[in-house]
Amino acid sequence: MWFNRHPLNNSLVVFVHGIFGDNWGTWLGVPGIIQRMAEHDPLVRSYDVYSFQYDSTAFHQPPIIPFAVDGLRQLLNRIQGKYETVALIAHSQGGLLSKAFILEELQAGHGCSLKVDLLITLGTPHAGRKLLNPLHRIRKLPGVRMLGQLTQLAARSETVRFIRENWTKEHVMRLPESASSTKRHIRSVAVVGAYDIWAGGAGSEGYREVDVRNYLQKSHPALAKPGSEGEALSELIVGELSDHRRPSAVLTEIKKIRSDQECPASAGNGESVPPLR
Repeated sequence: MWFNRHPLNNSLVVFVHGIFGDNWGTWLGVPGIIQRMAEHDPLVRSYDVYSFQYDSTAFHQPPIIPFAVDGLRQLLNRIQGKYETVALIAHSQGGLLSKAFILEELQAGHGCSLKVDLLITLGTPHAGRKLLNPLHRIRKLPGVRMLGQLTQLAARSETVRFIRENWTKEHVMRLPESASSTKRHIRSVAVVGAYDIWAGGAGSEGYREVDVRNYLQKSHPALAKPGSEGEALSELIVGELSDHRRPSAVLTEIKKIRSDQECPASAGNGESVPPLR
């Protein structure tokens, strides 16, 4: 579902809801808040905004891998051609879905063509939940088909294990470096709610060698529902989107100045341009 789309925009934000969620119930007015804040920030205004929908109701939960991940892949393959960068903003289980998609793309050798280079997870149980391990075992019994995604949130599930074993610096670089077929820099921000009982405390902090942590005074549902433009969650999301575009734009301009032999290597204000690193 498109919340904002402009033919000249070159960046994309995709919201990914969690288990039992949907486009409306999870995010409510978040896209609108971001768009209003973007009126004062041209870097954020360059993003189109889309909300990705997948089946996650109590009575219809096809596995995250492969069904939900394949749905996200099909969406991005269809629309990402016009975009220079794609940011995923994911709540709860949506963060696992997003990480699984990124890892599958990298393991398939698509690291150089992957457009996703910013991931913001909100209350995601990155390490899974141990309390769901018994349900995961029951789910393997013949005839048990309900709550398939809920069992994938168990700490011992195949999905969590796949992410835990591969969401490392071997595939996802925390610092900007040149991409390879199986490895690229992705800024991954794990937002942790101080009152988030569901995500499991330390389990929502992500993995230290890759994920950047950010802590907010929020409950699990509230992590997807900022109340206003000035709220901490709104500021965090818009700040990440703006900063994500800014370094790339500045670096491009510096490279243009350096490559112009008729123009002195200056920043336009009499100051010299620092060496690129």
